[in-house]
This record gives sequence, C-alpha cells and structure tokens, in this order.
Amino acid sequence: MERHSTLFFSDGKRRIDFVLVYKSNLHEGDKLNKFETYIENLQKSGLNIEIEKFTVDPSVSFVKIHAPESFVDSYADICDVDLACRNQDYRPPYKTPPNFMATPLTRPKSEDDISRRAESPITRIPTAATTAEVILIVYKLLTKTKFGTSYGDYGLSKLKKENILIDAYPLHEGPYEWTEYGKLSDRQLLAKFWGNSKCWYKAQPLNFIDKYFGSEFGFYFAWLGYYVKMLGPMAALSIICITYGVVTIDTSHNARSKEICQSSLIMCPRCHYQRCKYERLRSSCMQSHLTYLFDNPATITFAIIISFWSTVFMEFWQRSEAILQLQWNVKSLEHDTVMRPEYIEKSDSERYSPILLAKEPHVSFKRRCVGYTITIFSIFFLLFLMVLAALGVMVYRISVDFMLIRDSTDDIVIGNTRMIASATGACMNATIIFIFKAVFKKLSLWLTDLENHRTQHAYDNSYIYKSYSLAFVNNYAAVFYIAFFKGRFFTHPGDMGKWTFFGGLGADICAPTGCILDLSISLVIIMMSKMIVNNFIQIILPIIIGVFNMLKAKVIRTEGLPLYEIDYLMAPTEQYFLVDEYLDMVIQYGFVVFFVAGFPLAPLLAFLNNILEIRVDASKVTKHFRRPIPNRVSGLGAWFGILQATTYVGVVTNALVIAFTSSFAKHEFFNKSNRGGSGTFLNTSISAFAVSDFEILQREMVGAPKICYYPGRRYPPDHVNKYEPSTDHYVLLATRLSVVFIFEHIVIFLKGILAYAIPDVPTEVTKNLAIQDKKNKDMRMKVLNEEYMKKRRESGLIASFKPINIS
Repeated sequence: MERHSTLFFSDGKRRIDFVLVYKSNLHEGDKLNKFETYIENLQKSGLNIEIEKFTVDPSVSFVKIHAPESFVDSYADICDVDLACRNQDYRPPYKTPPNFMATPLTRPKSEDDISRRAESPITRIPTAATTAEVILIVYKLLTKTKFGTSYGDYGLSKLKKENILIDAYPLHEGPYEWTEYGKLSDRQLLAKFWGNSKCWYKAQPLNFIDKYFGSEFGFYFAWLGYYVKMLGPMAALSIICITYGVVTIDTSHNARSKEICQSSLIMCPRCHYQRCKYERLRSSCMQSHLTYLFDNPATITFAIIISFWSTVFMEFWQRSEAILQLQWNVKSLEHDTVMRPEYIEKSDSERYSPILLAKEPHVSFKRRCVGYTITIFSIFFLLFLMVLAALGVMVYRISVDFMLIRDSTDDIVIGNTRMIASATGACMNATIIFIFKAVFKKLSLWLTDLENHRTQHAYDNSYIYKSYSLAFVNNYAAVFYIAFFKGRFFTHPGDMGKWTFFGGLGADICAPTGCILDLSISLVIIMMSKMIVNNFIQIILPIIIGVFNMLKAKVIRTEGLPLYEIDYLMAPTEQYFLVDEYLDMVIQYGFVVFFVAGFPLAPLLAFLNNILEIRVDASKVTKHFRRPIPNRVSGLGAWFGILQATTYVGVVTNALVIAFTSSFAKHEFFNKSNRGGSGTFLNTSISAFAVSDFEILQREMVGAPKICYYPGRRYPPDHVNKYEPSTDHYVLLATRLSVVFIFEHIVIFLKGILAYAIPDVPTEVTKNLAIQDKKNKDMRMKVLNEEYMKKRRESGLIASFKPINIS
C-alpha cells in the first residue's frame, strides 16, 4: 500500500491530523443525531472530514480529520496556541553536545544525508506550524465543539462517555522502521537516534521531542536527562564511599568489628519464649563487616554532600527550565480556565460570573464538601491500610527471625537470622508496593472525580498530589520504620509490660551492629525490584496490549493496513501517562536524598536505572504507543513543588539517620567520654542483664550464663536502679539531638545561600530578555505615535501649527 493512502485522505494530498472512531450502532436514542450534529459543526468550523470503514470489521468506522492551513491560521489564536513560527522574540541558543554525544538531531548539518532526507527541516525554530501544533489546535476544537442543545453537550469526553465515540487519537507520522531511501519522518528520526538502546550515551534531541510530542513530554524528558546528568558525580561518589569501606575494613577505623569478632560475650535472647536461644556476640562478625561498608566516616561526608547536591540540582534545573520555556515558546503560557464538561454535568445551580457577565453552571459548596469529606476519609483509610501492611511485614520478619533462632543449632546461622528475615521481608514489602500501586491509581481518579473541580488544571493537580501522598506512604512506610523506629520500643530483656503493650514489636531489635544493614538490605531490594519490574512492564505491556487489540479486532497481521488502523490497534496513551512516569522518578529521588546516609549506593542504582529508563520510555512512546496529545505546559507544574519539598525533607531524614541509625553519634559520644580511658566502644554500647530475672525463659538451660548482654545503656542488675536508663543514655540522646539540630540548621542555612547565589535565569538570558522588552516597547510607542500623528493630521491640528522663531 502506498504511503499517501496511509497518512493522507483518499486524494493523497490532505494529511490526516486526527481520527475519531465509532460503531455503526448509533440508532439507539438520539446518538446518531448527536454524532451528525458534531460532525456538521466540525465541518462548519473549517475542518475537512472523510469517513471510511475498518478493513477487517465494517461495523467500525473511522472519521479522518484534516485541518487546512487557513484553519490553522484562524484558530491558532482562538485556541490559544502560539505558533512557534510566528514568534520572533529572543530565544536562547541551543547548546550543542560534544561530538561523541551528538546525533544528526542534536548537531544537524545541512549537507548531511539525514538532513536532506528529513521530511520536515531539522532546524531549531520551525518555519511553519508543526504537526504537533496542528494536532493540538484540532484537539482543542474537538473538546469544545457542541453536539446537542444542553449547556454541557460538547467535547470528546462527553461523546465517549455516552458511547457515541469509542476512540479518538492523533496519528503518528508514518511507521517508525528506518528506511535507507526516500523521505524520513520525525518519528523515524526519533526512533533511530533517540528511542534506541545503542544511543544510551547520546544527548537527547529535546527540541525535536518538543516538536513531535509537545512541551509536556519535552519537559519530562528534559528533567529526566538533567537528573541523570547530575546523578553522574553522585554515582561516582557512591563507588568511592564503598571503596573506602572496603579498603579500611581491616584497619583501626573498623575497631568495632574487630571487637565483635573477638568477643566472648553472650547476648540475651531476643524473644520471650521458652525455646528462645542465647547468641554469642561474635556470631554477628560478618554483619559487622557488612555494616561498616555502609556505615563509615565517608558515608557521613556523602550525606552532607547529597544534601547540598539536591539544592544545586533544583536550582540549576530552574535555570534549565527557564531557558527551555523561551526556546519552546511557552514562558507566557496560561492555564485553561474553561469549565470541565463533567463539572457542568454535575452542576446543581447557577452563579453569576463577573468575567462572563452572565450566569454559569455551579456545583454547590455542600456537594463539593461531601466529595472532599469522602476523599479525606478514604485517603486516611488507604494510608492506614498501607501502614498495617508495613506492620504485617514487620510481624513476618520477627516471626521468621524467631523460628530460625528456635530451630537452628549453629551460631553462625543464629547470628545471621536477622539478615535472612530482613531480605525476605523486603521482598514481601516490594510485592505489597506493586499491589497497592495498581490499586490506588484508579482510586485516586475516582476520588478526584468526587471533588468536582471546575477546571482541568485544578483536577490534574489534585490527582497528582493525591497519587504522590499515597505513593509516599506505600514506598517509604517500611523503610522509615527500619530507619527511625525499629528497636526504639525495646527496653531490656524480660520487660513483659513493653512486650504485651506493643504486641511483640518490642522484640524487633537491631543487631549489635545497628540497623544500618537492615535499612540497606530493604533499600537495595526495593530499588532493584522496582528497576527490574517497572522496566520489564514498560517493555512488555504495550506489546501485550497491541496483541490483545489485534485478537479482539480479529486482525491477523497489520501489513497492508492504513496507518490510522494500525494506530487504532496500538496501546493508547492515557491522559495521565506521564503522571506514572513522574511518580516513579520522584519516589526514586526520595530514596536518593532521604536515605543516602544509610545506603550510599542509592545514587549509583538510580543512575544506572535512569540511563535505561530514558531509552525504554523513548522507545515505547515512539514505537509501541499511540501518539499522545501534544499538550503545552510551561514546566514541571505540581511536580516541582513536590521535588522541592522532598529536597528539604531529605535534610531532616539524613540528619536523623546519622544521629539515630548510624554509629556516628555513638562514636562521637565514646570518643569524648573515654578520652584518655581504657574502655572499648563495644563495652560502652551494651548493658548487662541477670538471666535469673527472666519470667518465661528456661533459666536452667544447658550452658546458660548467669549474665547476658543486650544493646543499650542501662544500669546493671546489682545497681539500685537496675535496668533503668543510665546517665550515659541521656547524654547520648542529647548528643544525637544536637547532631540533628546542628546538621539540619547548617545544611539548610548553606542551602539558602546556594539558592540565593544561583539565579533562576542565567544573566545572559536576562540581559537579552531586557533588550527584547525594550525593542517591543519602542515598537509599541512608534505605532502609537504614528496613530496619534495621523489623527492630528486628519483633524487639521498639524496644518494650523506654526513654529516659533526663537532667533
């Protein structure tokens, strides 16, 4: 089949800009009348229409829509689409990447074969309306065209809701497969030089992405690319941090591990059952060495660096965003304030609008209040369920730990039961994360619908904040527990009051080496599972959907089908396609900035994942999904505020991890309290307990000692205040709080200085914008002066004017 028959109308001249799909069963009620009215109104507006039946199913028909050049010129301003080819204002120059990172799209050459074969010129500024701009103009008209007499009878969403239309989508610019001869479409160029795994180290053609997919996709990939660029140095520091731990693991820096491995102390049982066993401290030798890899002096330095890095990242991204806004002509973009058809449909009253100077549909405060009340209670209930799921994982981990202790005889196995329980618990937690993720997406949409938002902008922001709130608790609940709460409920062995009150959570204590290893195990399993599963799903899901659509339509092969039919069989690009992509990346950003003090490899894993993520996302949107609506936005929108909040929360979490989870505060306390003394770090971080004070444990167990030890700083059994917190306990607590206070305030103060020192817009760009504003002002004044002088001449005032002879 010839190329023009797949991309164009039957005349081979008019390009298909949009496609509507309907079934022939429109005779129910007034569906046919509404459909005919809608098509008629589209034709009256200037759009060209052509209808053809599905090749393999005559009951399905396609409405092909073409926007003539005159229509685009007329409706561009009406639909508030500022065509890039019209704007002659200043635009910052595009930075060309180094040669080894360049492609024909990022460093075009007019004499190059690729440039000569390109269907549309590979230039920085379009010379005519791009296909993305045409599609957006057509789409905006489709969403506003009426099909009935009622106030809310307009738009695509209402037609789909009433089952008049079954689908609507724009077309890709031909197939994505590369051809050695003939013209090359933008889709082919993007698939070859962007959505290709071989180009993993190449710079992204951001201007080309904006040109084809719109600025909404352009800003997402620009931010993701910048995130990867900034993660590079942090990934290198991750390796340096771990290398430092490996090199110094057998030196005096790791004296704690040497003490543990050579210790003859016997630790108290961690449970309150009769068959619970004693452990030798040296059985935790391997854990102490692994812990040192993630908890060493270099890690503390790295946590400070990452806190400053996050500020620099956000500030320099603002600069990049400001430049892209000018390059893509979206700086002055305003949000659409048109009422949503769903809002009109649910309106129960009318209200006078001072803007329209007329009455407009209105949803009463009472009805909106009911929706928000349901949303609030539902969100809290979902959050409660997620916390319960996290607690369930903790109970599972405790149970596995106790069972392994009970049934094991080898000291090494007993000493590493925590690692086994932590690893399997983290796997279970990762599974729960994926299950909840699939559930709360639909719930978030349903709850947002109940809130009856007037505009699409308000609706989108509400959905984003809701999705992130649920994802925050879903992904971080278990990790926050390990980092900040695990072991905090434990007082001393034999404390049945705490055991009963906390339902056994008091026995969920950290190893003598601390909770850092548990935190690291959880983070590595969660991040690795998300990396593997998400990328696998993103690769395989659109293929499965495409196969399913072909089976449903009884299509055996797509060869020879028109392009609009092939696109119909592809996976649809949903309205909130990018929300899922942003959500995964923002959650990952949280793992990087929240817990780097406990898991310094987080930036390295994020860096490797995101290099793959860019190409996987690029491949799926160019090859396996329908072309999305090329929406125009002026930046990251609500996601920028979420990223800013994440950056500041990261300072607090790192301070808390350093003070309460890592051994930094303990070492500082030991160094000050034992200055000139002969005590060891281990002896000052554990306390003695008399076995005879156990209420349930078998006291006459073979080989049972009279004294066992447990982590903590409490008075010994022969003290008048036995098992009560000692003075050292409170001094250490004060030291930890001081570390949090000092770290947090110093970092936030320096972050503020950095934010102030780095301007949001580069000085050169600001200077050129000022020059452009001056030119525009001079031009307006010149026009006003000409009009003023013209009116004076017409009124005869200038003719009667006689100059005064000063001489």
